[in-house]
Amino acid sequence: MKSRWLILGFATVLTAVCGLSAVGCPSMTPCIAVFRQRPSGSVPLAVLLLLLGAGLLLPWFRMAWLLWRSAIALSRLPRCDYPFELVNAISRTGVEGVDCIASGEPVAFCAGIWRPKILVSQDLAGLLRPAELDAVLLHEAHHARRRDPLRRAAWRAAGDVFFFLPLLDWLARRQLVVSELVADRAALQQVGLNPLAGALWTLGSATGGAAVAAFGGAIGLRVAQLLGRPVVLERPEPILWARSATGLLLAAGVILCLWQMPMVL
Repeated sequence: MKSRWLILGFATVLTAVCGLSAVGCPSMTPCIAVFRQRPSGSVPLAVLLLLLGAGLLLPWFRMAWLLWRSAIALSRLPRCDYPFELVNAISRTGVEGVDCIASGEPVAFCAGIWRPKILVSQDLAGLLRPAELDAVLLHEAHHARRRDPLRRAAWRAAGDVFFFLPLLDWLARRQLVVSELVADRAALQQVGLNPLAGALWTLGSATGGAAVAAFGGAIGLRVAQLLGRPVVLERPEPILWARSATGLLLAAGVILCLWQMPMVL
């Protein structure tokens, strides 16, 4: 967070210096001519290509870093023997790619890149009823089929790189909520209302909501969907639009400044 403020501060100072240099011209006519003419030579073009390449490549590098860290953390999770409850649930649902972990908490989540794994803790398998465990597996299987872990990493990487556009972070959170609602609907179509509602209730009651968060979060909207109530997704607040517009203008100012800098030098 501190590094982000440093970058924003540097960008603001750079843009201000460029603006003051224009204002400080002896007369307005030379200033306007300076900023209207296109700098000649390959240096401005190289600057533009460098900025464009950074904007395209940095999100990919950030996503690769996030996925690599996730893979390392995933490999360090202690595996355990499949309890018979989990074996039976896998047999009933036909869900593949399930691993059992010894986490000490009743959790279930999906992780991985091209072939995501479904991680189910030993405690969760013993806590839920058979139909409820089926609902959890089917919910996570939908995430795996859609490669939602990869999608989430992409959204997070975009938000991290373009942090001056907070609207991207909001969109990432919205995408997370939507993916949970869609996965719930997929489970509902196969096991019905009671098992999924029972799983959410049991996890929330047993752990105070911590396991539900590991099972996807967005509990309020998910419960509303289960009850058949209208699911109203929040809209971005005006301040979010204003901050994103300010960040976009600041980025444009930096690009313009760097574009004109070779000519000034």
